Amino acid sequence: MDDPRYETVVSDDVLTEDSSDELKDLVKEFELKYEKIKQKKKEKAKLAEKIKQEKAYKHVEHKQDDSNKPSNFLNKLYDASSSSLNSSQQQIDYSKRKFEFELDDVEYKATDAPDELESISKIHLRKRYLSRSQVDNAIKQIDPEMKFLKIEKFLAKTHKSNNYAEPQYSNWCLVCFVLSKSPVQIAANKAKYMKLKVGNFMNAIDLIIFDKACEKYRKLQPGDLLFILNPIINKFEIQIAQDQWKSGFTLKMDTSNMASILEVGSVRDFGVCKFIKRNDNSRCTNIINIKNQELCDVHLDMKFKSSSRMELNGSVTIRSPKKNKKNMYLDNKGTGFIKQYNEDTNLVGMMHPSPFDMKKYQDPKILETQIKRRKLLDDRANEKLEKKLSKLGSKSLLSSLQLAKGKDVSVHTDSKNKGFPSSMISQIGFDPTGLSNDLNKAKKGSRLQELHDLSAKTSAKKTLATSKEDKDMKKTKWRSNISKLQNYDKRVTQGSLNASTPVFETKKRDLLKVDNRKRVVMSDDDDDDDDIDIQFDSEEAKKRYAEMTSKVV
Repeated sequence: MDDPRYETVVSDDVLTEDSSDELKDLVKEFELKYEKIKQKKKEKAKLAEKIKQEKAYKHVEHKQDDSNKPSNFLNKLYDASSSSLNSSQQQIDYSKRKFEFELDDVEYKATDAPDELESISKIHLRKRYLSRSQVDNAIKQIDPEMKFLKIEKFLAKTHKSNNYAEPQYSNWCLVCFVLSKSPVQIAANKAKYMKLKVGNFMNAIDLIIFDKACEKYRKLQPGDLLFILNPIINKFEIQIAQDQWKSGFTLKMDTSNMASILEVGSVRDFGVCKFIKRNDNSRCTNIINIKNQELCDVHLDMKFKSSSRMELNGSVTIRSPKKNKKNMYLDNKGTGFIKQYNEDTNLVGMMHPSPFDMKKYQDPKILETQIKRRKLLDDRANEKLEKKLSKLGSKSLLSSLQLAKGKDVSVHTDSKNKGFPSSMISQIGFDPTGLSNDLNKAKKGSRLQELHDLSAKTSAKKTLATSKEDKDMKKTKWRSNISKLQNYDKRVTQGSLNASTPVFETKKRDLLKVDNRKRVVMSDDDDDDDDIDIQFDSEEAKKRYAEMTSKVV
């Protein structure tokens, strides 16, 4: 038995002795019970939230029963899928990520390396810009566990279904070589940029280089093998038409990752198609592997089809099987439809199908030809219909169907509104005398005679020499001038202005400089006073005149 003396008494539970009212004590009891119930409810709510959180974050692993294993292949497939899920759940360690190689002490020197196999890319080189040791050291400084991705692997990891997300690696390198290079251009913000197409013989991606990186890598040439460290993926979305959008991505390089390219060497088997187009004598620009072929797949197929030798072609040409009016092919993997090649496409290789769905896009050239062809067919059909309706004699059908062209209708209405001119009315009807016909014939004959006379007058030979009339005019002018000069000489010899007999004594005078602006120019006109003949009545008058003129200074 427990001793009641040792029981602990709670002051809140004990009723007060001083209180005479029992109701107050009962209220206190009910309040205590109510508070306990509230606390229990709060604890239950907290437990329910904890259970929900544990269920949300708990990863349920599906275990396969060992007894119901159908085959070893399915087990391997399940293990591979579970491992890929676990790896995808792992987060990238961005603290280890670097965007530039440490190339301060590295110098690029082109050295011949015939038929050398590059260890990382497994591509044969003809020249090396960096030795193997330099490449290995540059990679080890960044990350010894670097992941190298070729273009096929990169496109498999970055696609539209995952919103063009980058590969899930802390540090990775894209292994590719330059396919083509655009000239340096200037953007709207006056920044320089250059566009490279990088990849392999089958696939390609656009790499855009901006600002100072453009000046650094402007000497890159097609065929150079590159290792690109953690390139920036630049997504884009373009509206093609109403409710139609085209999405994709490009690789970007700017001042933030200037030293992210490692130039390893030059590819041995890189080349361009040798086909020359007849239209403009330009060479084909498709990239090929010169080890395997000299022409691209398009021109190789054209060359095969253009062969005119009977022993090769024969009377029967090679044809592929068709299904739903489409050519088909058969290989080890199965059957499929053959796609028509197009020289204007930007695809690098033709061995693999295009990554673009051509059904979603329309070629403007094909559309133009289709529209023109459709117009011609419609015009021909309308002409045939017009002929049939004209035979029926119902013009109302033509006007209701509006098959006639606008130009023809306007001409027809104008001709209806206009009447005959007066000259035409005078010639309407039959002339029994036949005089009108004779007059017309006479007019025509006289007109022809005038034309014949004009053509006979004008000579076939044309010269640029002066005519006889001009020569005669010039001769008459010369003769008149000569006669005037002769008359003037006679007057000088006969009159008082003869040079041999001086009229007055010349006096020595000081030479004065005369201003050209105040100079008096004597004219040679016949109206001058010196040319006037003075007639004297006697010799005495003549002597007086001579004395007077001699006194004048």
